[in-house]
Amino acid sequence: MYTCDLDLLVPLSDVTSVDEAGSKAVSLAELARGGIPVPVTFVLPTRCTSVPGESILEALGGCVAVRSSATAEDLVGVSFAGQFKSFLNIRTVKSLDEAVLECRASAHSEAVRAYCSARGIDASKIRMAVIIQRMVNAEVAGVLFTVHPVNGSEDEMLIEGCAGLADELLAGHRSGVQIPVRHGRATNKSDLLSQEQVQQLIEIGRRIQELKGAPQDIEWAIEHGRLYILQARPITRLCFAGIDGEWTNADFRDGGVSSDVVTPLVWSLYQCIWERALKGYLRELRLLDGDFEAARVFYGRPYWNLGAVKRCVMKLPGFVEREFDRDLAVQPKYSGDGARTPVNLWNILKAIPTVLAARRVFKAQEARDHELMGSDFWQQFDFDPRSISDHALVGRFKDLLEVAYLAVEENYFRTIFCASIAKLDLKSSIDGLPVSYCGLVGGLDGLRHFECVQELWQMANHTTVTLDSFLLHYGYHSRRELDLRIPRWSEEAEFIEAMVGKLVGAESPEELNRRQRVQFTEEFERAKRLFAPWRRRGFEKKLARLRKYLWLREQMRDLSTRIYALIRRFALEIGRRAAAAGYMRSAGDVFYLTYREIYEALAVSRQATVQQRRDYEQMYRNFVPPNEVGRGFALAPVENHGHRLMGIGCSTGVTSGRVRVVTTLENSGSLERGDVLVCPFTDPGWTPLLNIAGAVVTETGGLLSHAAVICREYGIPAVLNVAGATRILRDGQVVRVDGENGYVDLSE
Repeated sequence: MYTCDLDLLVPLSDVTSVDEAGSKAVSLAELARGGIPVPVTFVLPTRCTSVPGESILEALGGCVAVRSSATAEDLVGVSFAGQFKSFLNIRTVKSLDEAVLECRASAHSEAVRAYCSARGIDASKIRMAVIIQRMVNAEVAGVLFTVHPVNGSEDEMLIEGCAGLADELLAGHRSGVQIPVRHGRATNKSDLLSQEQVQQLIEIGRRIQELKGAPQDIEWAIEHGRLYILQARPITRLCFAGIDGEWTNADFRDGGVSSDVVTPLVWSLYQCIWERALKGYLRELRLLDGDFEAARVFYGRPYWNLGAVKRCVMKLPGFVEREFDRDLAVQPKYSGDGARTPVNLWNILKAIPTVLAARRVFKAQEARDHELMGSDFWQQFDFDPRSISDHALVGRFKDLLEVAYLAVEENYFRTIFCASIAKLDLKSSIDGLPVSYCGLVGGLDGLRHFECVQELWQMANHTTVTLDSFLLHYGYHSRRELDLRIPRWSEEAEFIEAMVGKLVGAESPEELNRRQRVQFTEEFERAKRLFAPWRRRGFEKKLARLRKYLWLREQMRDLSTRIYALIRRFALEIGRRAAAAGYMRSAGDVFYLTYREIYEALAVSRQATVQQRRDYEQMYRNFVPPNEVGRGFALAPVENHGHRLMGIGCSTGVTSGRVRVVTTLENSGSLERGDVLVCPFTDPGWTPLLNIAGAVVTETGGLLSHAAVICREYGIPAVLNVAGATRILRDGQVVRVDGENGYVDLSE
């Protein structure tokens, strides 16, 4: 049994370790170091079991608050709100000792064990530190939400307060005064708080969200006119009543563009392309007559208009909303199948123009893709832009974006749309039959991503391939390819050298791919025998079309990656010159301008705009965004239902292995051969890493995703779209991955 002298109590200014002080104390310490007014506070570390009550009471003015600070408290998605005990107005040594004991005992309550079980947390490993804080004798107290918890609007906050202490208000036993805030201004006046106090709360709320990087639930109190922050935790439940329509980041999150706060440059490019590609494609298919907003940013991440797209495709006979959502890995907000479009004569007749248009679109898209892939037009931009004048530099950058980028990226997305339709067409033919979809679409020939990894493997296994020759051919790839701030491989050769080291002794990707082609042939021959002769030809045509567009999709993605590398090169050079001329603080500021603003970057200063956008990025950098927003959707903590996690089976096979959670390629060094790679998403930059893994589990993606395609070519099981996988699964845990049926079994 340990005891705790006053010297062992940790002042808030010295708190850094969650293991010693718990999450809430570390959070408060970060606020205090960031200039946020926090009451004088000491922390009783997890290792101490008693407290010098008289000394600490005297040091804190004779009256204290005792608050929990567990090692797993107030984290993103697992706040433990209301699970642990806190005590106010403690004035005697006896009551202080009792409060500390009860606070610590609450870590082992039945309610906490149930809470942990639902979220995949090992309750036995939770340890409790205790916060002992000067009691603020509040005239007014309450809570501030930096994003309105009901509306979900980023432009709205909500202040709720009452006279005196807010403990009964926070417990729901007392009503308070609500002060909505819109665009930084209160929308109604209140006698509870002065206008100056409201503005002070609004400003401090913004500062705290910038410090924490996510929307916050903040407890505050005012004593003798001075504002104190008692605690701040991430908002874990959010509704979207103030957001019209239905919006999703499906495909965006799989590609990585929504894996972090999107920069203004990338968003301006994506918004332009999505408007052109999505609506243009729907119009060509005779499914869209009017117009709609195709994409929008919420919480720093891009989303596209799911509701509007559904209204278009709902015109087709046989449409089933649940199947549509399942294909995109969208979580349904309705019961049953949702909206359906009957297959009847009238609906079939109305769909004939779309069927005829689709044939033309598929044929034209294939021809256009081959034309782009067979051309070397992009090479006219593949030079060192430092060698040309300012005027020429901006002109070539404009040509790169408005000619090369628009052509490649629009057709890349159109190819994705064609692949989606081809997949739905094939799936409708094989549903109910004992065939493996994954087996039918594996074994694709000549994927450029695979050629890249084959050369890496050859370099690792002592062939004639050199680092210089590899970077010459594949240096346009990156650790995160849709974030133009991240260096390309050609800029960080040490990253490639580390990857090469992991591939020493691994099996050749070419051999793995050859085995997948054999398995495809076997599955194809088996599947054909299940069809009557008069239906067999239709099945073969549908499968051939899907495989063709899967191949085209990956090849077009590679071409897209080349273009993004060129955009980065030109943008950075413009940024470098703008910084030298005093129009920017640094070359990297260029990524916080839209592409049209960059055209003027060598003549116009936008430093204030850049700073505003950097501040916005800070406010959401740690936020785990909801996959869907809009009325009817909600952000809620991920729960672990038992010992089986469900997802989408995207690559066949069953294997058991040790979990390695890799949130970014930068921290992939711990992955060893045969480990189960658990990650938020993958893009082509992750392809070499997949050659090491024994199985892959991701939080995003579906049957058409890059991860699915590459895992099938490697012949390793993959379960994608597993909600909360990187938070539920833990390093070293042994799991069993079933890539055909789409589940991950956790070890006991």
